[in-house]
Formats: sequence, structure tokens, C-alpha cells
Amino acid sequence: MKTYIFSGVFLLLCLSGAAQPGGCPLPVISYTADCGADSTQLMASPGFDSYTWFPAAGLSDSTVQNPMALLNIGATYNLITTTLGPELVFNGDFALGNTGFISGQIYSSWYSPCNYYVAPTFFTTAYSLTDHTPTADNFFMSVDGCGPATILWEQTISTIDPFEIYDFSFWGTKVDYNQPIYEMHLIGNVTGDVVVATQTGVVYTGIWDWDEYGFSSWNSGANTSVTIRIVNLETNGFGNDFALDDFSFRKICVDTTSVTLSEGVLTADFDFTPGCPGTESSFTDLTPGTPDSWSWNFGDGATSTDQNPQHVFSNSGTYPVTLFATTLSGCQDSVTLSVLVPELPVADFGFVNDCYYNVAAFTDLSTVSSGSINQWEWNFGDGSTSLLQNSTHLYSGSGTFNVQLVVTSDANCKDSVTQVINRFEAPVANFSSITEACEQACIPFTDLSTFVDIPIASWQWDFGNGQTFGTPDPVPCFTNLSAVVSSFDVTLTVVNDSGCQHTFSVADYLQIFPKPVASFTYSPNDPDVTHSTVQFNNTSQFADSYAWNFGDSDGSSNETDPSHVYENSPGSYLVTLIVSSFNGSCADTAQVMITILEDPVFYVPNCFTPDGDAFNQVFLPIFTESFDPYAFHLTIFNRWGEIVFESYNAAIGWDGTYENKGLVQDGVYVWRISLKESASEMPAEYTGHVTILK
Repeated sequence: MKTYIFSGVFLLLCLSGAAQPGGCPLPVISYTADCGADSTQLMASPGFDSYTWFPAAGLSDSTVQNPMALLNIGATYNLITTTLGPELVFNGDFALGNTGFISGQIYSSWYSPCNYYVAPTFFTTAYSLTDHTPTADNFFMSVDGCGPATILWEQTISTIDPFEIYDFSFWGTKVDYNQPIYEMHLIGNVTGDVVVATQTGVVYTGIWDWDEYGFSSWNSGANTSVTIRIVNLETNGFGNDFALDDFSFRKICVDTTSVTLSEGVLTADFDFTPGCPGTESSFTDLTPGTPDSWSWNFGDGATSTDQNPQHVFSNSGTYPVTLFATTLSGCQDSVTLSVLVPELPVADFGFVNDCYYNVAAFTDLSTVSSGSINQWEWNFGDGSTSLLQNSTHLYSGSGTFNVQLVVTSDANCKDSVTQVINRFEAPVANFSSITEACEQACIPFTDLSTFVDIPIASWQWDFGNGQTFGTPDPVPCFTNLSAVVSSFDVTLTVVNDSGCQHTFSVADYLQIFPKPVASFTYSPNDPDVTHSTVQFNNTSQFADSYAWNFGDSDGSSNETDPSHVYENSPGSYLVTLIVSSFNGSCADTAQVMITILEDPVFYVPNCFTPDGDAFNQVFLPIFTESFDPYAFHLTIFNRWGEIVFESYNAAIGWDGTYENKGLVQDGVYVWRISLKESASEMPAEYTGHVTILK
């Protein structure tokens, strides 16, 4: 028997039948056993070169064809076999004569140098040679190599499988006293490329006896053909006589198969996955071997004959589940296991109905009598979900929502509960009024708030000035006594019967303008009939339009600072200025009485020089019109308001002295003249300044 030594990685196929691809035979394993026996003989089909069983534990011998094995039901024994596949060399024993190969020598039917021939025997006076095989078919003989590197014998095999291990061998002997020298090639394809190492320098010892040579582990790699070649190495051209026979090239078949013991001592066993009450519990038969029938008793009155049944327990608790397993030979065993069906949790949660804009809080109130709850699944009824135990959610609008909570216990049991939550609507606050007013105004506001189903129960107004109202349509009053526009924020909060509210606020909603202040001056201060054009100087505040009435028959103007000519006789005229702002909504009036005097009746010098010369020694008014001399009164004041000179006679003036103290100091003095005009009989008073220069 050959011993095969392999290196590398091999694909071992577990097949059934008599042969596998490439003509390799497959082993067949069987065994016999009685119910209750403790051992059996494993039997493999004959014809293989080697047998290797594993695992070796429990076997009498792991390297024999038919070992004894412990009979453990469910135990699996694997067998690796090796053998040679069918012969792939055509006419390798030369039984068909000179055919199926090529040679670099010339064929001859008898001994001839530099030739070869195929014959069953060779005979000389010195020695004889017969075929290697007992049938004495033929052998190949080379006579004198006739030069180096001569191909003596060659054959191409085109039916090999890639990535397989092959065995190559042949038999050879010398036929004279010289030592033949040649080498053999194993070439991967017909192009002649050498894909494996060659064996060179084969020197045959012994005389006329056949010896076997070759390779026992050639890996075909990716090749699908191979060329076998014998090449001459003799360089002398003679004395290289030898014979070859029985070329062989066969696949080394390696196969693995197995057998699982299904008879003998039976040990029933099973596993289970308990479900929750009302759901399926799963049972899996684990009995070794191949029982033929099964009988289950679930401990609640239910049974089954399935190998791997499902069963629904109605209530939680512990149930004794029994399995009876029976083989074809009648071997039976039973096992009882306690199956715990866990408690169902009870889902529950609390919540508060509230306004939709408030965050809804959900409190888990779920319970379980044993174990714990470890998973929560919320569905808030609007497409939103959560996995928190106690969750919150903000709804985008009002309405009723079906909120579901699914709880799962640590035993993977579930329960669910659905409750309806109300998210109340809120009213929508709104209002209207005028947005501009003048100084002091009480302005009506109109509530424009709306609701859908729940009526508004209360209103709260804030006008930014300390005033608040709780009625729908208030009339707040505003005051602006400043010099600038005052702005007021207006806020309305409405609350419905469910307590839901909405606030509408507008910054700087109301503008209160300051009231204009009318005033003016005019010049000259004492207009008369000869100087009757009066210029008015408008000193009003906060106004943007003006209306003047000058008190005579045709006097009016809209200018800011108009002038007016009084063309009538002397007299008094009431001048009226009406100023307004905010498109006339805010207004004020100022009135001044203006007197138009007659022509002046005297001339008053503004300087005199009491220095003792002959000129300008006395301050004295010069009258150009008649007046009542008995109503004349001249008074001179110094800068401290003291009277330094008085005269009731229009012919007596001031000489610049003060009582008996002599001349006063140089400077400016104030004079006042009171008199009565003779034409109008109107009293008149005039003032002015006079300067003394000495």
C-alpha cells in the first residue's frame, strides 16, 4: 500500500453515491446496533488505500476500515479515505504496442542503436528481459541514447482537473552493464513549459530488475492538461540502454464522509423559548440521533406530536412539560422540564387636559407583578412618538388625540393602553382704534378677538400708561404735555372658558401729539398812522399751520411771520393767531390788541452837552403838534431808577444837574413824558434814552 504525503490546503467533499467527479470512488459507511446496546461496528466500503476516522475517542482503532465505536446516540464519526483515481495514461503498459506516445528516436522492431522498440521480451547471450507486468504484454526499450536532450517518450493528457493532486509513476530497468542516465519531466501543458521540478541524474542500480519511480503529489494548479516526458541525458551517444514500462498518471482521491448514530441508548432532551400568556411558546427537540416520533404534554391539558411544536399558554405560571421520544427500533426516553410563563405587565398612564400650547406631560403608571418593565413606546396620536418612560409632547394645535402606550417587561411581554387627551383651543386676540390723537384724548378701542368653539370669558387691556381695563371695548384717556410725540404700547390678553389665553401686543400702537402753543410779538411797539406797517414775529410752538386775523376789515394771512399795513385811522385792533398741528386736529389761539397812534407831537433829542458853552446845554422836547400843556409831565431816571429831574412845564428842560449836587455823571439816562394829545383827547406816555456828554 502506498503512503501519500500531502502539503497545502485541500477541499474535502462529503458526497453520497459510488463516485465523485474525476472518477474518484466515494466511501459508504454503515453500522448495526440494537436498542440498548453500548457499542457498534462502523463499516466502510473497501477498496481505499487508507482510512482515517475522527474523533478517535470512543474508537477501537481510528486507522482501520471497520473499527468498533461506543454507541452514543447522536454521536458523529467522520472518515477520510484516500485512493487513486482511474488511469489517465493511454497504453501506459504498451499492451497496444507502439501507439499513444511520441519519441525522438526512430522505431525499430528489433535491437538497433539510436532506436527504440516495443516488445514483450529481450534476449541476448548475456541476459534476457521480460515485461514488468505478469501478463507479459510489452515494454518500451531504448537502445543507445544517441546524444543528449533527446525526447525518448512523451504523452499529453488533456483531461486533468485544475487544483488537484496527482500521482505519477513508472517502472524502469537497465538492459546492459552500463548505467543509463535520463530524467523525467512533468510539464503543465503541451508548449513544453516546466511547471514542476524535474528529477535528474537517475542512476539505476541492480541488474535487469524493475524499479518504480515517480512523483506522488503533483498539484495541477490552474492547468487542465499535462505532458509527461522522458529525456535522455547520455552525452556519449552509446551505452545508454534501458527499458520502461507501466506508466501511470492518476488523481489522488481524498474524500470525507460521516455517519451519525441514531440507534442505541436514547436520551430525550429539548429546549424552549417561553412566550407570554396568549402568545406562542416555542419547543425544540434536542434528542440525539434520529427519533421517529415525539409526544409532548404541555402540563395544561394540551398535547402535540410535532417534533418542534408551538403552544399558547393562556395564563402565566410554571408548567411541567414532558417530551417522549421514540426511535424506529422502539427505543424510547422521556424528559420533563419546568416552563415558566411570565406575567403580563399592565399598561397605564396619567395626563392632564390643557391648552394646546402648553407641553403635555405623560406619567407612566404601568405595573407588573414580577420582574420589571424596561421598555416604553408612546404614540401621541399626531404622528409623534417617544421611547422615554415619562414623556412630554407639544401639540401644534387643538383637538382630541388618541395616545397609546405600549410597555414591555424584562420577559419581553407586552401590554398597551390608549386614552383620549384633549388639547383645548385658544382664542385669538385682536383689536382696533385710531392710532393718532392730540395732547389729551379719550380713545375708544374695539375688541376684534375671535374663537372657534369656546367663548372668551375675560379681557385684559394694558395701554402702557398705567391704565388697565377688563372690558371688551374700553375708552382709555391719554395725555401728552411734553414737547415731543408720546408713543404707547397696547396689549390685549383674552382668556376663554377653558382657561386658554392669547395675547396680542403692538409696540408704539398709539401716537399722542403735543398740543401747539400760540404766541407772537410785533414791531414797532408803538405803531402810528405814519408808521402803520406792523411786522409780526411768530413765537408759537409745536405747530405746522397758522391762520392770522389782523383785526381790520380785510386783514388775514397763513404765513408764519407775516407783515400787515393798517391803512385806516388811528385806533386799537385785536390781532388773532390760530396755530394747529396733526392736520388741524390740535389747535391753539393767541390774541393781542394793537393800538395805532396818531402822528408824533414832539421831537426828543437823544444827547446833550451841559459843558457851559453856548450850544446844547439843556435836554428839552420840541413839540410839533398841539397838546394839553396842563397834562405835561417830564421825568428823568438814572440807571438805578432814581428820579433825578421832574418838570410839569413843557418850557422847562433838564440842565443836567441833580438837586443841589451839581452836574450828574456822563452816561445814559431814561426819560418818560406823559401828556394828552389834543386831537384825540387820548392820554399818551412815551419813554426813551438820552446821553449826557460833558
